Amino acid sequence: MKSFLKMGLVVSLMTCLFVASLFVGRFIDMRALANEYQAGTRIAGVEVGGLSPDEAQVELLKQMDERRASQTISLHLYDSKVVLPVEALQLPMPDLAVDMPETVEEDATIDITMLTEAIGQIESAELQGLVEIPMLKEEIERQVNEQQNTPVSIHLAPYIDGVAEERTVLANVYKPYLESTLLQQWANALDGYVLEPRQPFSLKEALFEMNQVVVGGESLDLFASAVYQVMAKSNLELIEHHSPSKLPYATDIGFSASVNEDHRDLIFYNPNYAPLELHTTFSNDGLIVELLGTPYLHEYELVIEDQETIQPRLEIQYSKKRRAGDSQLIENGKQGFAATLYRKEVGANQVEIETLLLARDYVAARPDIEERSVYAVPEPEPEPLIDQDLQPVIIDLPEGQVTPNVIENPQESSPDANNALQIQPSQAEESQEDEAVKGESEPTDEEQKDES
Repeated sequence: MKSFLKMGLVVSLMTCLFVASLFVGRFIDMRALANEYQAGTRIAGVEVGGLSPDEAQVELLKQMDERRASQTISLHLYDSKVVLPVEALQLPMPDLAVDMPETVEEDATIDITMLTEAIGQIESAELQGLVEIPMLKEEIERQVNEQQNTPVSIHLAPYIDGVAEERTVLANVYKPYLESTLLQQWANALDGYVLEPRQPFSLKEALFEMNQVVVGGESLDLFASAVYQVMAKSNLELIEHHSPSKLPYATDIGFSASVNEDHRDLIFYNPNYAPLELHTTFSNDGLIVELLGTPYLHEYELVIEDQETIQPRLEIQYSKKRRAGDSQLIENGKQGFAATLYRKEVGANQVEIETLLLARDYVAARPDIEERSVYAVPEPEPEPLIDQDLQPVIIDLPEGQVTPNVIENPQESSPDANNALQIQPSQAEESQEDEAVKGESEPTDEEQKDES
């Protein structure tokens, strides 16, 4: 009987312990559930349902680091770009150890000090005091919270004082009317063509892209020169340029360009982080080319220097069809030209910021062409001597000598007279010698001196 009582007590005790353990477990589970977030709870955009505060804290820190790494914030203006530090993106982080809200939805914010420092790093222009920072901060926060984990890129131009327009004419060129069917087609095809940011622009490739025929000549050189002059008056970078063989219609030296279907092209690079637009119109009034984009804070001026005029040289050709010694100028040459194009960037108060050499424009001179005969000119033969043209020679003889008689008409004189003329000088000499030997007529010293 006692044994049955002992067994009953043991069973009762074990039952009480079991029930107590169930109650304690249930109480612990209820306390645990009370420390967990309900399903659907979001804190700072992160789902934390079913997590304890400690677990939610770890998950929030992890998600914040991933968001800062993926959601970069960049500011750009023209060809300059800066990225805000990751710490500039301030995400909400409540104290989960104390507060256990059902839903916490707070927006991310931007540190205004870091934002101001980043704006000062823009190299395109001096922006101090020109940017509407509060308005810019509000726009960045709007994009950051609407597109989480997505990079945000902001163009500063709309927030700069005095640069509110999104598009304006940066440069334009006018060319007088030139009758050309292809010129009309090219202008219509490229009107509104977009120059993509950070990409090169090739005039020839753009025409091919618009299914246009590229034929080199005066019309295409005129069109290329207008596009060249417009793009040169901007911050676009020149990559390829060729000078034509002659100046295009209504184009000054230094502004000419040449494109053809072979190896010549006109290529610029767009360094900006925003696109540009090329507008081209052609009518009976002429050709107008415009470049549209974000207004510049600085001005760009084109300057021509080192101008040079090249005179034509003489080029000689030989022909068998011409007579000996014959020559003729068959083609008149033309002067050549050379000049250097510079681009000046001018800031506020007309302060020169930078001068950049763009290209050397050279148009070769066309030579004068002269045609000559291949045959040499013969030397003239000497004219024959005529006896009638001979003139008598008069010789002055010393005193004491016998002067021969001059015969007026030597043709009518007889042979005897000629012989007598030849003999007389010898006879006079003999008589003088005889007189000298005899000493009858020796000259005095004064007479010898006079004779000398």
